[in-house]
Amino acid sequence: MPSVAHLETSLRAKRELGHILGIHGPPTPRGKQIADGYVRLVEKTTLEYQESREKLIAFFKDGTFDHYCRAQDHFESSIHSLHRAILYLDQLRGLGFRRSDGTPFVPRPRDLEVLREDVKSRVREFRDLAEHLDN
Repeated sequence: MPSVAHLETSLRAKRELGHILGIHGPPTPRGKQIADGYVRLVEKTTLEYQESREKLIAFFKDGTFDHYCRAQDHFESSIHSLHRAILYLDQLRGLGFRRSDGTPFVPRPRDLEVLREDVKSRVREFRDLAEHLDN
């Protein structure tokens, strides 16, 4: 599992500060709600992945089965959060918000890989496999 330590993990705090300063949109209550949810899910995805990686490394170091179980739990949570974040981003894109220069706030799928159907499908399939191991 590659490290993602370089990714931002204080997104919610920065978004909240942006709300206080009045600089974070979108301009509608529904848009803000979806954007807030998206930010929360992206941060959760990153944190859960990092926890999974740390527990897996701990398992390899000392062989403690509990570390392996926690790694599995955190990884499943990160995949579930990633899937939901993509759904939120897709929803946000569908609201059609634009920047002051007219460009879409959320880029088109051809310009943002995570919104491409093949990527969304792979994430959804991976999430489904993790959610339905009993099948």
